Amino acid sequence: MDIRKAFDSGIGVYIRELLRGCNVVDEEINWEFIAKTTDEFPLDILPQNHNFQYSSASNYSFKELISISRLTNRGKADLFHTPHYVFPFGLDMPLVVTVHDLIHLKFPQYFPLHKRLYASWMLHRVKKKAAAVITVSENTKKDLIEDLHFDPQKVFVCYNGVSDVNINPKSPEEKSAFLAKYQLPEGYLLYAGNLKPHKNVSGLIAAWSKLENTLRPALVIVGEHLDQYELLLRKVNDLGMQNQVFFPGWLNNSDLSIAYQCALAYVQPSWYEGFGLPVVEAMLAGIPVVISNRGSLPEIAGDAAVIFDPDDEEEFRHSLERIVTDENLRKGMIEKGLDRAKEFDWKTTARKTIEVYKQVKNF
Repeated sequence: MDIRKAFDSGIGVYIRELLRGCNVVDEEINWEFIAKTTDEFPLDILPQNHNFQYSSASNYSFKELISISRLTNRGKADLFHTPHYVFPFGLDMPLVVTVHDLIHLKFPQYFPLHKRLYASWMLHRVKKKAAAVITVSENTKKDLIEDLHFDPQKVFVCYNGVSDVNINPKSPEEKSAFLAKYQLPEGYLLYAGNLKPHKNVSGLIAAWSKLENTLRPALVIVGEHLDQYELLLRKVNDLGMQNQVFFPGWLNNSDLSIAYQCALAYVQPSWYEGFGLPVVEAMLAGIPVVISNRGSLPEIAGDAAVIFDPDDEEEFRHSLERIVTDENLRKGMIEKGLDRAKEFDWKTTARKTIEVYKQVKNF
């Protein structure tokens, strides 16, 4: 398995938690990992029987397309699993690929030409070369089949899980210390994720700003100060609401756990998601969730969320108003969310992934 992106955001969570799940499941598989030369892995996330080979190749480089297969073929593995759609030339074994989403093809206006072309080229290679493709939602599977004409018999859905390690209940003292550390008020609306255009954080700010002054809670936007950060900051300033919108930046797992638990509600306004892990994390943390009706979000949330059309700003605003003002609605969404979150477990992800391996290679 290629785990060189294990400490990236997004896909890195998938890799680390999949490994941890495989460690718990422990099917006596001998694992061969391709890792970065600088990576150090905690032993608790690694399956028992494993060996490392190391690569200095950069992500999305020509070097990785050549050198990774040399390392892999040398080990004589039964199959090669890449947890991202990028894989090298010249593999001598069956290929398993995880495709999380088709964001580059669904929203080409948000990406430069070279990234769109690279994604398209790689996904067509996946279609041609992969013995099996794993997706993290039925929605992504549908996208592959309908948009790129993948063989349905080769596409398997293995939902992501959610780790309760990061959502341990926090004491009132810990919550107060967190709020003081980041100078946040209590009872805010929360968004957590990157600030790329398809996340529609700008739409969230617009809809939130239309709430009546007496009803409007603070808005906390968690994520690295990259991508659209400067644009979003200008938008907030233009609205004159810089004292009500907070950008604490990237948070470690411990602080993010408290951020969820201090929130009045979580909002995921995306135009597109392959899965939407923060939605399930918020449910597990016991806060109600408001989501757009796009991508995989309705599939993942089920009936445990307030759902709106992101094209309709008034409907978006009204959904925020409902979750802010209706305590019974919040209580109902919390109960449903806690039940829904139990359906997503990394051990199940690991078991289903290993089932795909077995189907490919008849282990």
